[in-house]
Amino acid sequence: MGVPRRPLENDRISKEVIIQVTGFVDKPLIAQDENLRKFFANDAFFTAFQLGLEETEGKLIYEIINGQLDVPEFRKSLKNIVDDVQSGSI
Repeated sequence: MGVPRRPLENDRISKEVIIQVTGFVDKPLIAQDENLRKFFANDAFFTAFQLGLEETEGKLIYEIINGQLDVPEFRKSLKNIVDDVQSGSI
């Protein structure tokens, strides 16, 4: 049995750590909350996909990049990851 986790949206410290760490990543990276809404993307993400903050802020991952990520297999994979995190199995 895993350790109970608080939702990331309520965990200010985790968000700050993610934002600081991803600043060093030179590949496009997006972080989302447990509802699959974007809460952070690094500069490489915005540059690679030619997007601005207003085009991504608070949007579902599937709505970003003109819906290119709205693929059933991708949705299923993300749902499984979220379920695993919430159950504490990862």
